[in-house]
Amino acid sequence: MLPRFLLLLALGLPVAAGAQCDSGLLFHSYQIPGQLGQYAIHDAPGSISAPSNWTITSGGRLSQSSNIYTGSYPDWAGSMAWLDAECWQAFRLRVTVSPSDNDQWGLFFAADNPGEAIDGYRIAFSNELEAGFHLQRGIAGSWTTIANVPGNSFLEDTDQLLEIEFDSPTIRVTFAGTLLADVEDAMYTQGQIGYWVRGMQGITFDNLYITDDLLLDGDAFADAVVFNGVQPGNVGNANMDPGQTLGAPDGEFTSLGGACAANPDSSIVVLDMGPDAESITDGPGMDFEVLEIGQFNGGVAEPFEVYLSNQATGPWTYIGLGDGDSFFDLAGTGICSARYVRLVDQSTETCNSASQVPGSDIDAVIAFYPGQIDLPTPVLEISIAGGMVHLQWNTLLCASHYRVESAAIPSSGPIAWSLLEITGAGESLQALPADPSDRLYRVIAVAP
Repeated sequence: MLPRFLLLLALGLPVAAGAQCDSGLLFHSYQIPGQLGQYAIHDAPGSISAPSNWTITSGGRLSQSSNIYTGSYPDWAGSMAWLDAECWQAFRLRVTVSPSDNDQWGLFFAADNPGEAIDGYRIAFSNELEAGFHLQRGIAGSWTTIANVPGNSFLEDTDQLLEIEFDSPTIRVTFAGTLLADVEDAMYTQGQIGYWVRGMQGITFDNLYITDDLLLDGDAFADAVVFNGVQPGNVGNANMDPGQTLGAPDGEFTSLGGACAANPDSSIVVLDMGPDAESITDGPGMDFEVLEIGQFNGGVAEPFEVYLSNQATGPWTYIGLGDGDSFFDLAGTGICSARYVRLVDQSTETCNSASQVPGSDIDAVIAFYPGQIDLPTPVLEISIAGGMVHLQWNTLLCASHYRVESAAIPSSGPIAWSLLEITGAGESLQALPADPSDRLYRVIAVAP
């Protein structure tokens, strides 16, 4: 399993008293087996079969297995688990859900005061009482349904993808590739995010990720197909259009065709992320995601190889092997940015003549830091010899050049830096005439 991480970028947004509101370029839940980490838990008073049993499984999934419940529709209650002291204003949310019971579960968002007097929005799924999907508005813990799709709403013991887009007043909910709600309601504009369950004696949540629409826009996704090696596989392939890999995740996908053909250009797609400002770059933590959605469509997660290059035809740098929805880091690969992504199907299931699986199902490629290269400060050593100041620093893989700057030591106030030299990417030594007065020196690495 690939490591998971958390990145939050504070924007200082106003929020109701008692909560600190952050807006994140990316939130990807860091779930350590056996530890609840950042989750706060609340069980409704008087609940039957209390307490709840929230935990992180050995596979890194958030799980709840108690039959805890109380309340009737629409004010269903049981237990909540929310991301403690974090809240969001405008976001896209995606999480993998696998319920193993027919009772009630869901998420709440734009919420304040999680607990008995919660305000905010809630989505509710049920295959039993009031079976169907419900989008609800809560005021002090009392819920009103504002959108509803009746009927059995989920599959049991199956990974299904839940997506929420929220930018007040717009609320859009998609589940298992089906749009369930697209409404406007301006009651709440921001708040906390969490899960809730009622009588659900087995459910897991995995790969929660939240993106801020204010920061992560269309430039984060693939723009064009530059090579199409998609194959029909042994059983036919109804999803051979490579264009379905472009743009934001939408549930539409390309099946690559499986690793069955002898032709080395088979079952491959090469995607263009766009020019420099849209390329995949090295930042803190994971840098990009390849969304393979076979497991979300009643199938299985399937493997694929990922390569990157700044040329459409290579040479290619191997980044790693994905399996289902997968995240990748450029650290340690020898590259710091790339425009082109080469995906090579490694699924062999379709090679079986009886199989109905036409290879890895690619929905989207997502760059977390499009066009942004985060360079550390070089380590600078200074010495004086022969009437010269000698500066030496470590070169950085992703630097295009270095700025050598100097300043007089101020008696007070800010330091006034001035440019002395601009050196090339591979240079790490500079000799300057010694100044009779004490001075400060620094070297700044500049990205392409």
